[in-house]
Amino acid sequence: MKFVSLVSKINQGETIEWDSKHEPKESKDEEDAEMNDEENGEDEMDEQEAGDDEDEDEEGDDENNSCIVVYLQSEDTSPERGMILRFLEQAIDDEFFEQLRNKKQLGYYVSASCRYTRGIHGFQFIIQSSNYNPIELEKEIMTFIQNYLSTLDEEKFNKILKGLISLKEEPFKDIQEESDELFSCLKSYYESTE
Repeated sequence: MKFVSLVSKINQGETIEWDSKHEPKESKDEEDAEMNDEENGEDEMDEQEAGDDEDEDEEGDDENNSCIVVYLQSEDTSPERGMILRFLEQAIDDEFFEQLRNKKQLGYYVSASCRYTRGIHGFQFIIQSSNYNPIELEKEIMTFIQNYLSTLDEEKFNKILKGLISLKEEPFKDIQEESDELFSCLKSYYESTE
């Protein structure tokens, strides 16, 4: 299935089915149309390009990997918002890993973390998988977020808050850790004033 066709279908809200190699399945009509194009000589690639593509396919057939990053950007650029996102990271990261990596075994890399890029706060969820396509992974991430927020009660909130406070009160282990933290603060300040 051609990329433009795939994007068009997604924009029109059509459901895309995926095969075992994490490729979109083609409908019978599309397969017939593609065969007719090839038979009529309307294939846009010349023989050399087709040969190159076949070599690439043969090399990559044994690896089926996909990745998704769900990034939620904050409108608020204040330091307070950054602290709230750090709290959220402390609250969610371990449980996100436990649920989606260990229990559901969705991927080999699973992470939830806050980001600060060019003065903008945000939060990202990442899953890299060899068994699921990005659409399935996105559904799992969104389901996790909804379930997590619906079960966050005051007791759980206070426990996470105490953990974050004690983490911030811990002394630095060595001068390298202290300098990393201070340079990170300087970088954040510099980026926020640009």
